[in-house]
Amino acid sequence: MDGILQQLEAMCGAKLPHEYVEMIGNFPQQLRDLPRSESGDESEGLVSQVEFIACLNDVLEINQEVRKDSIAGPDGQLFEWPEQLLVIGENGEGDYYCIDTDQEHEGVLQYRHQTLEFEQISESINEFVELLMDAFCSNNNL
Repeated sequence: MDGILQQLEAMCGAKLPHEYVEMIGNFPQQLRDLPRSESGDESEGLVSQVEFIACLNDVLEINQEVRKDSIAGPDGQLFEWPEQLLVIGENGEGDYYCIDTDQEHEGVLQYRHQTLEFEQISESINEFVELLMDAFCSNNNL
């Protein structure tokens, strides 16, 4: 785990927030096993595989992917992923959830791929976990 954390920190140019490292080390079991699909089956994967990625190897892979190429925005300008933003998950529709390793922006941000904008969706990692639990536990009647 330490080697991957070091790679992620090097990629972001900063130490990862303590709250994030704590949550990854003590990932909530209920969230780890929670299906994304409303039917409760695993056809759409688990919340811990998509919305809030529990496996650091997968976090590393998705962060390498977003940094690989620049994309053209709606105004024709090229967009490159900001170095300090660490992708921690995605919504399955092309938008990413990320945290600011510089801690300029609190909590979890959602990157909207159509507008190339970031919006704060929670004030902390803990609040983000609560939002996911509320959304997916109710979907699965847990």
